[in-house]
Amino acid sequence: SSAIERYIDEILPFKPKNARNVMQHLTWWKKQIGHHRLNEIPPHLIKDCCRKLENEPTHQNKKRAPATIVRYIASLSAVFEAAIKD
Repeated sequence: SSAIERYIDEILPFKPKNARNVMQHLTWWKKQIGHHRLNEIPPHLIKDCCRKLENEPTHQNKKRAPATIVRYIASLSAVFEAAIKD
């Protein structure tokens, strides 16, 4: 969760174009995997979370499109990349 918080505080303000959506994605990821250390997040955990995204309805009670799930993954990937650079 600290890597996500740091990304939100330090990097996201410089990306205003899609900041609202990325913030929503990262808040969701923080709830799902925020209690893990970065080096304790295996690929199968990310896959499990993606399956959960596919199956859980949105606030409009609709199913998420595959492209939306890709965007959630891209948001998390940006956090991992920033953490690796630091």
